[in-house]
Formats: sequence, structure tokens, C-alpha cells
Amino acid sequence: MSDIAGTVSAKTIFFGASVIITIVGWVLIIFGTPVAVRRMPADFFTNPAYLAPKGRGGRPWPLFIALVALRNLAGAALVILGTVFLQGFIAVMMGLAIMDIPGKAAGVRRIASIPFVWRILSRIRERAALPPLEHP
Repeated sequence: MSDIAGTVSAKTIFFGASVIITIVGWVLIIFGTPVAVRRMPADFFTNPAYLAPKGRGGRPWPLFIALVALRNLAGAALVILGTVFLQGFIAVMMGLAIMDIPGKAAGVRRIASIPFVWRILSRIRERAALPPLEHP
């Protein structure tokens, strides 16, 4: 009998954690995406410097490696959340933009050039009374 109670308890904890992660993910994507789009410079997709890998910037190697790992984990989380929660292309694009992986610039530009994604990005900028983004 104690085995069944232990299993039910573990399943309940897993379910509760899944629900919390889902809710936090939705909130981050729904509120974080417009904030990130508003903070983008107008030439984000056309200026190669924005999507280039970031340098060490004088930071000590251990700190640099930790920051790169943290940025890549955050980007991977956005890609996964965008895929799993069907928030889709904008969350995936934001995740790719902050990661340091080969080919990310082409991937981000390709996603941004999808017509409905571009309309959403433009609408967010327009509602915030910001200059439009330059089309990739």
C-alpha cells in the first residue's frame, strides 16, 4: 500500500511542477516577447553586429563561459517553450537570437521574414509608437 501512495505522490508532484512550468512559460512568452520586440533597434535584422557572436569583452574566462552557458540555456528554453506551447515563431526567433550557435543569424532572419511573423512584429512596434523594423 505504501508503494501506491508513494507513486501517487510522485505523480502529483510531477503534475504540479508541470502546471507551474507551463503557467510561468506562458506568462514569460506573452509578456516578455512584446518587451523584447520594443527594445530591438530598428536595424536589428539588417545590421550583422546585432546577431554576431558576442566577444569576451574583457571578462575573466570562467565568468565568460558561465554567461555564454546561461544565455544559451535561456535561448534553448525559449525555443522549447515556443515550440511546446505553440506560441511559435516569435518565441523561437527570440530564443535563437540570444543563443551563440552557428547559423543563428540566417535562422532569425528567415523566421522574421515569414509574412505573419513580420506583421506581428510590425504591429507590436506600431502600438508602441516606435519606428518600424527594417525588413531582413
